[in-house]
Amino acid sequence: MALVSGDMADDIKAAMAVEEPNVFTGATSEHLDGWCKAIIDEITTYGSATYGTTASGHPISGLSASRMATAVDTNVTFYTTVTTFVTGFCTAIVNHIHSDADVTYTTPTGSPDPADDYWYGGTISGMNGLTLAGLVKTQMGYAATTDLLDAFCTAVVDYIEANAEVEEGVIS
Repeated sequence: MALVSGDMADDIKAAMAVEEPNVFTGATSEHLDGWCKAIIDEITTYGSATYGTTASGHPISGLSASRMATAVDTNVTFYTTVTTFVTGFCTAIVNHIHSDADVTYTTPTGSPDPADDYWYGGTISGMNGLTLAGLVKTQMGYAATTDLLDAFCTAVVDYIEANAEVEEGVIS
């Protein structure tokens, strides 16, 4: 397990059931790949979780919506500047992770005192794709979510929760 942008993009494409090259309104796969790279790079480069004497209840912190939005702009040539759309979407992603993601650890094999040593084998849970879609809707001022937005957000959340590894607070 580990977060890989190309794998996340494949999961999103499958969930959205949209054929290439038109993943998002005329954009090419570079568009979706760029979004996935920005999301994963932000999480793995800047995100961190606490760890210590309890197995669960460890939030993720350190993410920045503006930094993620800048990375989307850099990765996706379709965008010529950081737009309010990109910033709003990234804000929803970061807020959902900071507010709802929870890391649960196991103890390393052979730990002398397992009760004091929760830092190994961390997984992320607590997020929900429809909740994320609702946050995007609110950030963007949309009247409602759409099936494609729900599918995109659910695929992002499901991919992160199924593939992220956390060791001593470091997310990969």
